Amino acid sequence: MANTGFWQSAGSRKILELLRDRGPLRWEEIQSALRVDLDPTEEEDLKIVSNGSERWWNLIAWGSTGLVRAGWMTKQSGTWAVTDEGVQALVDIPDASELKATADRIYNDWYNARVEQRTQRAWLVRGSSVLGVNMVPQWLDEGWCSLAASQLPPIEAGASRDELVALATAGYEHLKDQEQRSKVSEIVEFVDRVKPGDLVLTSGDGGVFVGDIADKLEYVTSDGGRSNLRRDVLWRNPDVGVDFGELPGSLQAKLKTSASVADLTAELSVIDRLIGGEEVDDEEVEASQAPTRTPHEKFELLDADVAKDLFVSKEWLDETVDLLNEQRQIVFYGPPGTGKTYLARKIAAHLVGEERVRLVQFHPSYTYEDFFEGFRPAANDSGGGVSLELRPGPLRRLATEAQEHPDQAFVLVIDELNRANIAKVFGELYFLLEYRDHGVEVLYGGDPFTLPPNLYFMCTMNTADRSIALLDSAMRRRFAFKELHPATEPTASMLGDWLDRNGHPPVAARLLTLLNDAIEDRDAHIGPSYFMVKEQTSERMSRIFRTQIEPLLQETHYDRWASMASKFDFGKLYAAATAEPANDSE
Repeated sequence: MANTGFWQSAGSRKILELLRDRGPLRWEEIQSALRVDLDPTEEEDLKIVSNGSERWWNLIAWGSTGLVRAGWMTKQSGTWAVTDEGVQALVDIPDASELKATADRIYNDWYNARVEQRTQRAWLVRGSSVLGVNMVPQWLDEGWCSLAASQLPPIEAGASRDELVALATAGYEHLKDQEQRSKVSEIVEFVDRVKPGDLVLTSGDGGVFVGDIADKLEYVTSDGGRSNLRRDVLWRNPDVGVDFGELPGSLQAKLKTSASVADLTAELSVIDRLIGGEEVDDEEVEASQAPTRTPHEKFELLDADVAKDLFVSKEWLDETVDLLNEQRQIVFYGPPGTGKTYLARKIAAHLVGEERVRLVQFHPSYTYEDFFEGFRPAANDSGGGVSLELRPGPLRRLATEAQEHPDQAFVLVIDELNRANIAKVFGELYFLLEYRDHGVEVLYGGDPFTLPPNLYFMCTMNTADRSIALLDSAMRRRFAFKELHPATEPTASMLGDWLDRNGHPPVAARLLTLLNDAIEDRDAHIGPSYFMVKEQTSERMSRIFRTQIEPLLQETHYDRWASMASKFDFGKLYAAATAEPANDSE
């Protein structure tokens, strides 16, 4: 099997020579001629790749993008032609490999200059059914994409965003309020937010096509107003589209939106690698590929020092990280005071850094609108009066941040998970906890929403409030559960280890053990954090017991406290904890 470098180097020179000797040709004619000249015979090279072409030709056609960007050839309406600069390049650079490398350098200089100037974005622009007409073939042939704006008057180059909004609003004042806002928004995005150097993706009968936005933006008179807003595009694969079924599930979900223009920046790295990258081995990747951020895949195990600082075993911490890698969401559950929230926050911070951790606390009145998105009152800009505004909640905001930074991981810590009506708070998002590469239509509309794979959930659940047995099966299936209980590790030895490390006697640890032995309900046991205080005197222990622990015990035994109170007498428990243990050697 010939490698990528051979096909792209030999193919690039052969293409320019063929066009120099025979003049402009259809790409099909070039393919036939190169099949004779280069004679691909290896089974692997003749393999049909996902876009329907043979591998050898797929690599050559992909590599020809650099020839176009170098100014050595043109592609228009399926016809390829060599330029005067291309003819001169054949003379100046006789070596095929050097010729291709020079074209790649020119392409990379252009690409990197665009990326360095601003944050690169990716966009979906629909053209397969514009007022009943499929515009995509014309886009690919002539090297542009467009937006229908039949009611928009001619706009001047350099028009400000405010001027554009005013013109579009006036032109589409006949539409209902929501329809008008949507149309104005897509016009503003296409004209103002889409920038040279961004990626554009569209789909048609021939598959999915990717291109680079060029400099030119123009307003032209078009048939039926179907394409009066136009942007020049250097299409990367105008001749053969990528099969929709071969796209990653998350990108497929985004393409199901009904919007004419949609921001796909969350899938930027995926889109950038669509053309050619899928069929190229890692060792064959050429310098001609634009640099991309490597998507986050999984966490590395944390150091033993982290486990020591958290008073847990390295084995327990490793399992926690493994569970996060496997399921992306985990619940720490157990009685109060067992360190659930503390461990969740600290582990998350060690994994991703404090700046990429967010914490929310559920409570009985917490809703879907609080968690994901909902309408909230907002003052009108004109002053006086109030309108409703759709605002994102913490999950929507963090998911957006994670989508914009696919090379980084983010953690949402949900404290007291079981104090809210979980099914109502998550709503249709339940589905996404299990199927991260799918999208769902969310309650308040908009594009299908997907949960990015680099967003993790670390939750806590107090079993004194609600047992894990009361959670529905859908909830339990979607989360990994780890118990933190005073009777089991790592919690059982946590207080003793803390006391020893801080130079305190083990009295508090004995007191906690005696107390929990007296509590019949396992879910009502008391955790060690109540006694992890610097002052380890009997007076401090008594105050903690009287003001923090005894109220919990009274609530647990509210119907029989009078008969149970003597079991929890602090004086008796403390005396037993401070008594010298019997000497078994006698």
